[in-house]
This record gives sequence, C-alpha cells and structure tokens, in this order.
Amino acid sequence: MYSTDDFKELSALHKAILAAKFSGRAINDELAGDPTLAGVSDKIYEELGKIAEKKKIGPAEYWEDWRRVKTSQGFRGQWRTAVIAARRDPVFRNSGTEDRMSMAKCYLSPFTCTEGELRAFLDDADGKTGEHNLEKLAKEQNFSGATLLECSCELAGGAHVVLMLKTSKVCDIFFSGLKKFEITSKNSMGAAAIDTVERLALSGGKTNRLEAALTDGRNKKTIVIEADSADYWI
Repeated sequence: MYSTDDFKELSALHKAILAAKFSGRAINDELAGDPTLAGVSDKIYEELGKIAEKKKIGPAEYWEDWRRVKTSQGFRGQWRTAVIAARRDPVFRNSGTEDRMSMAKCYLSPFTCTEGELRAFLDDADGKTGEHNLEKLAKEQNFSGATLLECSCELAGGAHVVLMLKTSKVCDIFFSGLKKFEITSKNSMGAAAIDTVERLALSGGKTNRLEAALTDGRNKKTIVIEADSADYWI
C-alpha cells in the first residue's frame, strides 16, 4: 500500500486531482462528481493541512481561506467548471434536492461551502442565475474584436461559447436544447490559431441563435448555433 507524508508529493497529487476534477471538459465529468475521488481529495487536503501546521508552512488562516469555495471566479474557476459538469449530469438533474446537495458537495470537493452556497450551486446548474436575453447581451456588449476562448458541443444536447472582449471581460454563453451546431472554415485552421470576432449576431425568442464570423488573420470561420434556451454570465 502506498503511503507518504511528503508535502511535495501530496501537493503534486492534490494538484493533479484538481486539474482533472475542474478541467471543465466533458471527458472528465465522471471524475468531476465522483464521490470516491471527492473523499480522496478531502483526505489529501486534510493531510496537507496537518503537515503544513507541523512544519509551519504558512499560517493556518491561509489554508482555511484556500479551501473556501470562491463563487465569484470567472472562466475556468472551480465553481464555474463544477457547475458546467453538473449541468451535463442527467442523474444530478433528475435527483431530489437533498441528493443534489450531496452531489454538489462532491463536485466542489475539496472546497468547503455553506448550505446557502450549495443551494446557489443548484440554482446555477439549473440556469436560474445569470441572464437569458441574448438580444439584451448584444445591445450591451461590443463583441467586435473579441477573442474566442472556447466553442464546444456536448452530447447532452448543449453548447458552450466563451468570448473574451477587448475590455478583458469574459462572456460565457450556455445553450440548452440544441437544434443546430455548425462550424465552417474555408481553409484548415491551425491548432494554435487565435480566432477573433469580425461580426457576431445574437437573437432570442422561441429559438436562441448565435451567428459569428471569425478570423485568425488569414483564414475565416463561421459559427452558427441554434437552441431552445440560453443563459450567460459576463
């Protein structure tokens, strides 16, 4: 049986678990909410805290604050990526409130949170927070020159678009009840290409639609997404 009390080894293992749990990628959803991994992550953190206290590695307040969940984190923050994973989980969506609260703890582990924050997590996962009017978003924000950080289609029938505006604000748009997801490019675009928005149109109503024209400086790409509903954070 493997056993260690080496701070560096435990820290590296802990970082690897966090990287997998909070990757935001559908391929890691099984790990994101797995109760066994959540328990292991909690134990590793607790052991790290004991070693840190014994060896006086930083004040206790630092470790307590580090473990507190940060609900205001933006793109790629642990809260947001946990919400994304929960949204894709049919068991989470169809369970009762108490079971969903327990599952939320697993998604957020090893970070600690209050009961109110757990209920806020459920609301986020259900799309009850954020804004839903894409036409309002189009009027309030200028997407010209924005950088495309992510555009993905999910097997569960959703899509996720992340754009960084020229003001450095990040806009997450989630689509549910996907009707159309189409990306076209006249030329093959390199993996390292940075796509910027030349034109972006958003519309709501019975069908929520995003249509964007992008370029990496040489090649052009178009994205068309249509879905029953949409919500966003910025």
